[in-house]
Amino acid sequence: MVGLLNSLILAETGQGGIGIGMVLFWVLIFGVFYFILIRPQQKQQKEHKKLITELKAGDHIVTIGGFKGVITQVKEDGFKVRFAPEVELEIIKSAVGRRASDEGQQKK
Repeated sequence: MVGLLNSLILAETGQGGIGIGMVLFWVLIFGVFYFILIRPQQKQQKEHKKLITELKAGDHIVTIGGFKGVITQVKEDGFKVRFAPEVELEIIKSAVGRRASDEGQQKK
């Protein structure tokens, strides 16, 4: 910290070191990356975690692989999902991509 302050003071006096402009440039770059990349990703992760905790038996889901199914049982580390009348598989919670719309599922 002391070295950075000394560098700033030396830069202002013209004796070398990094300038305040360079420090502000890097702060600005970090701020842009935070608001464009990091913050939206954290928000999306929080929403996905909330979705996983709210799912219950009978909910229609789409897995990250694109398979549509109905949750038949909620377990500690995953779900049992019915993909077809006689096809029921156990998936881990992180494999759930999103909640499916119920319109297409109920017409069948």
